[in-house]
Amino acid sequence: VICFTGKGKFDRRYLTELANKNGNEVKKSITKAVTLLVVGDLTIKSSKIIKAEEKGIKVMSADDFVKCLV
Repeated sequence: VICFTGKGKFDRRYLTELANKNGNEVKKSITKAVTLLVVGDLTIKSSKIIKAEEKGIKVMSADDFVKCLV
């Protein structure tokens, strides 16, 4: 289960389609089910990033996410 946050060079719809095509579910907020948070900019510490880190959820840049799936 993946959650996206922040703005980056990739459109959120594109990232969501990519995630869904690869068998992932997408959530809008950090929940117990989320296993990956994909962020537009790793240098900005948003509340979602802080929450994910506290819960031990892996955080990845959108660039790396796309590289993994394309």
